Amino acid sequence: MEGTLPVGRFQRRSRRRGGASYVFMKWLVETFGIDFLRGGSGVLEISAGKGELACSLRNRYGVPVTAVEPRSLDLRKCHQRLKWSQESAAARGLDTLDAPTLPCCRSPEIVAPRHLRIFWHAGVWKDQRSLHAAWAAAHAVRWSSQGLTETETEVDHEKQEAYLDKGVPFRQSTLWAESDEPAWDDAEESALPEGGIVSDEDFKETELDETGRVLELGGGLKPPSLAMVRRLCTGCSCVVALHADQAAEGAVRFAAEHGLAFAVVPCCVYAEDFPKRRLPDGRPVTSLNALIEYLTWLGGEEAKVETLQFSGKNVVVFSKPKCPVTAASTLV
Repeated sequence: MEGTLPVGRFQRRSRRRGGASYVFMKWLVETFGIDFLRGGSGVLEISAGKGELACSLRNRYGVPVTAVEPRSLDLRKCHQRLKWSQESAAARGLDTLDAPTLPCCRSPEIVAPRHLRIFWHAGVWKDQRSLHAAWAAAHAVRWSSQGLTETETEVDHEKQEAYLDKGVPFRQSTLWAESDEPAWDDAEESALPEGGIVSDEDFKETELDETGRVLELGGGLKPPSLAMVRRLCTGCSCVVALHADQAAEGAVRFAAEHGLAFAVVPCCVYAEDFPKRRLPDGRPVTSLNALIEYLTWLGGEEAKVETLQFSGKNVVVFSKPKCPVTAASTLV
């Protein structure tokens, strides 16, 4: 299912400004509103890729974002675009580009989104053991020409050679299997690192420089605590995902379970990883149309679909909040 493709000047402009992520960002702001997106701990983006959507939302609209992504974020290009926006606005004597109050044009500082470096799946927010497994898996893979591959150590040659080195394919299906979900009980809760106590200092944002590097939450030497993950994730204003591959279903399930607004643009179906998926009438989920229908069903009665104005997989499944917006984030 794909909507009408954008043409002409709109298509050229969307490509210049970041394509799908730019269009999706504008749609989120227009659909949910800036004040709502800023609520709670801000937006939770699942499978954030390089992190460009998260970084743009944070710096163009002042929306706090937690980017869940198993790979390191790469925000070099995003940093360049934001610096250009600052310089362009300053040269024209403006204090706004995309929003009435544009943070990246009021301050020379460009802020990095929070990075939660884990694989997202249906149990990761429920117990420490699942969270540790998702964190460990994210730190035991690298990106190659064949996709994610397993590796125990850093590849000892140039980046281009490492990319061409196929390695052993990383089997993600074990992370998505519901039967592998360990039970959540009081014993798991009591096993939280540091007693499960989390302070606002743990969520402190950092400045983004021209290297585009982002320090992950927890520092990268050990998994973040379950208390931290729960506070960030369950306290978010909206769960979003743009072409999140296997994590799309987990994003919708999490939002539905916690009564959160969500907006997910599905892409690949990965039917082999989810052989038990069935629509209410018993049909297997083996096509994009079926996946969109399935996610809409998971999202509940309030879930809707809409076509975004970019080429490719451009149908968003979303649900607006039932309750009034929460107080603005205190974690910024």
